[in-house]
Amino acid sequence: MLRLVGKDEPPKKRYGRRIDVHRLTSDERKSFALSLRNLRASFGSWRNLAEAAHVNMSTWKRAAAGRGSVGLAWQVAKAAGMTMEAILTTKLTIAGACATCGRSLVASSKTP
Repeated sequence: MLRLVGKDEPPKKRYGRRIDVHRLTSDERKSFALSLRNLRASFGSWRNLAEAAHVNMSTWKRAAAGRGSVGLAWQVAKAAGMTMEAILTTKLTIAGACATCGRSLVASSKTP
């Protein structure tokens, strides 16, 4: 039903503010861009990584420039077999050690 609005009555807003829950923070965007560069080296090229995550190349260029999204991070994590936390944080782990506890995964060469 249409309603006429007088001069004294401003039109009501239809939409509220956008919620920032599903946006990456600046630290997460930086970490995500860094993770993408590392994954590109693992997959061999941007095109191989894009095909594995089912994303077009223009989206990769934006994400590598620091304008990634939560949805893209999810697709990348799924394609790489990683967790979202691993993609969005720059937590370094020691090679050959458990990422959770730090215990060595390599058998020691010492014999008792």
